[in-house]
Amino acid sequence: MSDLRGRRVSTGTPNSGNENMAYRLLKVAAVDRTREFGKQEFLTPEEGTRRILVGELDAYFFNSGIRTATIIELGNAPGVELRLIDHAELTPGIVARYGPVYFPEIIPAGTYPGQKSDINQVSVGNILAIDAAMPAATVTAVLDAMWAARTMLGDTHKEGKTFTLAGQRSASVGVPWHPAAEAFWTKKGARL
Repeated sequence: MSDLRGRRVSTGTPNSGNENMAYRLLKVAAVDRTREFGKQEFLTPEEGTRRILVGELDAYFFNSGIRTATIIELGNAPGVELRLIDHAELTPGIVARYGPVYFPEIIPAGTYPGQKSDINQVSVGNILAIDAAMPAATVTAVLDAMWAARTMLGDTHKEGKTFTLAGQRSASVGVPWHPAAEAFWTKKGARL
């Protein structure tokens, strides 16, 4: 993260998941974006890719599933040497500050064009949040539909294949489970 000092960096659109994750990572890495970036931008990943390709941006934060078209496009562009920043060493600090919804993950070598080694990073789980007052029958119906459609989710987006029983962990949520959700996953065999 310290390599971002003095650079033109996009932290994502205002109030987005990209911006939130970027600010948290930078805080834990002790990089002050307001004083240490050459210039801070607030762009979508697609716009960030375009601006890098025309030489108007040096880097951007992107919080997404692994093997993303926008990053593949950037890595395939002539004259571009894609550099992903290894930052899993920030995991303990981000978990201590923001909770166990964060975890270390590896982007395997070769996932993106020109990526010669594994990249160790901080990842964040996807959470379906609902009102605590939602009726149990509604919660169960929603989870039933999602679980029944998990193959289709994986066909639609690669990350849908990571929707597994093992991924349903209350420790990684950071907020209490709805009682009906906890009952649903326990009945399915998840080890909450």
